[in-house]
Amino acid sequence: MENGYENFVDTLRQSLLKETSYEEEMICYKKAEEYPPTSGDRLLLKNRQKEGVYEVCALYVRDLYDEFQNGWSMENIIQEIMKRLDTLARSECFEKSKNLDSYEKVKGDLFIRLMNVVKYRDELKNAIFRTVGDIALVLYAGWENWMDAVPALK
Repeated sequence: MENGYENFVDTLRQSLLKETSYEEEMICYKKAEEYPPTSGDRLLLKNRQKEGVYEVCALYVRDLYDEFQNGWSMENIIQEIMKRLDTLARSECFEKSKNLDSYEKVKGDLFIRLMNVVKYRDELKNAIFRTVGDIALVLYAGWENWMDAVPALK
């Protein structure tokens, strides 16, 4: 990893720790090749909702670094991230995620998704599912379309 990129990641992380008041372990850097592999390096911002329940926002660091290289200041990047975190916090998806411990409140948002048991073995470790042959019937809670994505929890 190039030195400028590493410095950017460190500065971004420290700035977010200060701006969000998150504890040190709640903002972590994950390289693309680390499990589970992703299409890019990320900063994971974890916000505890209640015991055992976290909201996690993943920031693609390379995209932010490219914007920084194109003239965005660190301050502008942090402001944009904070604005999006605020939007997320007020979204229907995160409001509903607070009710995951009440079947009556979420039953209308539950659905089943099929997954291959062998191929997705690691992803299924903490999921709720039944198997039929090599197919896992996985229980998901899904909500509104948000920024062209359908947030879902398994």
